[in-house]
Amino acid sequence: MEVTKLEHACQIVTEGSARLVIDPGNFTRPVDVTGVVAVVVTHEHPDHVTPEQIRRILDANPGAVVIGPAGVARALAGAG
Repeated sequence: MEVTKLEHACQIVTEGSARLVIDPGNFTRPVDVTGVVAVVVTHEHPDHVTPEQIRRILDANPGAVVIGPAGVARALAGAG
């Protein structure tokens, strides 16, 4: 397992060819990775999640899921 720390709160955990992205917020450069199976968001503050980052990751990884508390789901649903 490899853990890569990006700017601010974002981390990418890699195990084999599978990746988990944690807290891709607005203080993090665009996360353009493949092999993402899930995005974990700890809470809905913009420094931990932004709809643009989530959309970019999901577009590149159509089978990936987003995991987080209800506030995150509401924030992302409200952003389309």
